[in-house]
Amino acid sequence: MGEIDTKSIESVQAALSLFGQKNDQRKHMSISTTEVQFTKFNEELCNAKAELSAAEESKVSAMKEVELMATTVDMEKEKTEELLRCVSEFNDVVLLSKVAAIEAENKYSIILSEKEKELRVAAVHAQE
Repeated sequence: MGEIDTKSIESVQAALSLFGQKNDQRKHMSISTTEVQFTKFNEELCNAKAELSAAEESKVSAMKEVELMATTVDMEKEKTEELLRCVSEFNDVVLLSKVAAIEAENKYSIILSEKEKELRVAAVHAQE
């Protein structure tokens, strides 16, 4: 019987096989590009998470510092109020001391005045 020429079919099969390989390469390149993009986005996500974590730590640290500063301010305020009370008490004592000194001076003046009168009276009696 007659043989069928399969050379043309073989060349078609070779062409299809070649196109199939190129198509597979495109699929592989597409997957590779997707993987690169995924890796890039994943790295960006990790970086963003790290930045967020650092920002949160910084915020916590700043809040602790604010609390410490507020405590320091409260303590200084209490010290200032105590010092003001002490100064006020000291001023009261100084005022009382001045009043006592004035009263003592008045008593001394009265006593001195009385003694001078007694001396004058005695001097008058002595002359008589």
